[in-house]
Amino acid sequence: MLLTVVILFPLFALGAGVDSARMEIIVPPSSAVSSDALRASTSLVAGQELDWRLEFTDSAAEIFKIELSEIIYDDSLFAGKHLLQVTVGIAWRDSVAVRTIACLIPEGTSWETTFRQELIRLFRSDLSDVFPTADGLRLTHAMASGYWTTSDSAELPIGERVWVTDTQGAAVALVTVVDRFDFPGESEQPVAVTEFSPLWAKRPIVVGMPLVRQKTGLSFSLAFPVSLERIGMEGAVELPIRRTTFRFSGKVGFDALMDNSAFEVMAQAGLVSRFALGIFGKSPDVLGSWWTNLQTAALFHVGVGTRWHASDGFGFLLGAEIEFQLSHQSSAHWYWGVSAGYRYRVLVESGIGTTVQGNAQGFTLSPIVGWLW
Repeated sequence: MLLTVVILFPLFALGAGVDSARMEIIVPPSSAVSSDALRASTSLVAGQELDWRLEFTDSAAEIFKIELSEIIYDDSLFAGKHLLQVTVGIAWRDSVAVRTIACLIPEGTSWETTFRQELIRLFRSDLSDVFPTADGLRLTHAMASGYWTTSDSAELPIGERVWVTDTQGAAVALVTVVDRFDFPGESEQPVAVTEFSPLWAKRPIVVGMPLVRQKTGLSFSLAFPVSLERIGMEGAVELPIRRTTFRFSGKVGFDALMDNSAFEVMAQAGLVSRFALGIFGKSPDVLGSWWTNLQTAALFHVGVGTRWHASDGFGFLLGAEIEFQLSHQSSAHWYWGVSAGYRYRVLVESGIGTTVQGNAQGFTLSPIVGWLW
């Protein structure tokens, strides 16, 4: 029993329990389009887009109601296009909101597909008049120009990583703070804005999602570098450097020459800069696609170590290394990828340095697997 509690606690510790609701969709008879198709499309989209807010079940006591009305589908107003207009009423508890979907559909395009796309945009917009915002750190803007919060009373520093969660506290995305600035508000008083850049997401992130500070910001990785003469293994740890977007990296590696004539152990420290391709998305809707979870990184390390050679015994090593990584964040914590780099290592004996890795032998290729804390 105690083990069960320990396992379940992290899942729910980040946020409040999710509310349960029974979905009710009201669609009047319409001669313009199929009422059954409207109802089915609305049910499908609402179930997918609002599952982070509500758990829909037929046994729930409370009702989440969507009412469609004033349905227009007209091909006489615009040449070669149909006008689709639907008024969408949303009711939850004591809150009611009314939105209007209006769009032009080219001939030959399914109105159902277009209606679903517009409904997705509606449910990803600001619905604070339906779901009142609770106290705490939350995403307040999700736009093509960036992801912001104006509720950052903790003043998150640049470089800090933050989890975006659902109402149960389960991770939906990982973002990093890239800027803090003042934005002109409706009054003369400027609004303090914290801006984020996405690193990983399993779905698009939307206004209202809770934000939870990452506990440590640590990440660990294993790499298996291969060069023309060597094969090895490295373990690395990264942690944020406060108030910068750079990260500190420390690693320890072991290498063996292909003919087993020498073995090397190196301890290195350096800097890392990472960003995800999700920042290039023209719309927040693309987050969660496989390519938005690709990350690139540039790394630079210097280090010291020791080398043992079958004929010369032990010697002192100095080295430097530059790498470029391409990785894919496959889940909230795991990532994998490949690194290409160049090493330069010098063996120091009696005050004299001899190059033991450089030129063509300095190029390395490394498969990588990593874990975020």
